[in-house]
Amino acid sequence: MAVRDLKQSSTLLIKFKVGVDSRGNDIFKIINLRKVKTTAQHQDIYDVAQAIATLVDGTLSGVLRQDLAELINE
Repeated sequence: MAVRDLKQSSTLLIKFKVGVDSRGNDIFKIINLRKVKTTAQHQDIYDVAQAIATLVDGTLSGVLRQDLAELINE
């Protein structure tokens, strides 16, 4: 029997560097966008993150996609 995945949800996380603390450590802010279509292509999600980055104060530091899937044994 083979195991397959049944995608449940996707979330886009956009990480920004927004400053530096008193010790010189970078300060980051993460924006979470839920309910991303599970069928969305990586490039399309990245392009959306780039567009959002132009509207936010801070430097884009990372774009992450978090998927949740149920594993089904068939």
